[in-house]
Amino acid sequence: MARGFTLVELLIALAVLGISISFAVPSMGEMVERNRVRGAVEALYSEFQFVRMEAVKRNTPLSLTFSGGTGAGSTDSWCFGLDENPGCDCTITDVDNADACALMTAGENVLKTVSSESYKDISLNQTFAADSATFNPVRGTVNAGTMTFESPHDLNVQLQVTVLGRIDSCSDNVLGYSGC
Repeated sequence: MARGFTLVELLIALAVLGISISFAVPSMGEMVERNRVRGAVEALYSEFQFVRMEAVKRNTPLSLTFSGGTGAGSTDSWCFGLDENPGCDCTITDVDNADACALMTAGENVLKTVSSESYKDISLNQTFAADSATFNPVRGTVNAGTMTFESPHDLNVQLQVTVLGRIDSCSDNVLGYSGC
């Protein structure tokens, strides 16, 4: 008597494996998309914290300037950058260009930008006046606004910045955030 699997048993096992994989692949894609949205939100959140601390530390107004990104489902590229001058151009990669979003750190000019290239298919919609959030170093205040990051499958997270510089995040469909 030979031991092993019959051809029918092997085909049934392969069919069950194929069905299991077909359920796992779509949820894996959604997980990657969710992580891209979270990554963009966390990058912007940390930049807001950094610019607020630096404005107070340097005792000079600092601005976070936004460019591009027209909202839900947009494939337009976007970026934001930190500079002493509101309206810097976050698409400039030459640190010596006067319009680049760069900050003098330890005696050296350093680019301070984040772009959509790092967060494929994630759109940005923001409501700041003049596309810029400027922090007052004396009071720690900022002009209020919101930013919403959204994926092609409507996963979105919103960051709300109050006049007092408080930053809150919320989402109705991404776990780990309170509801909006």
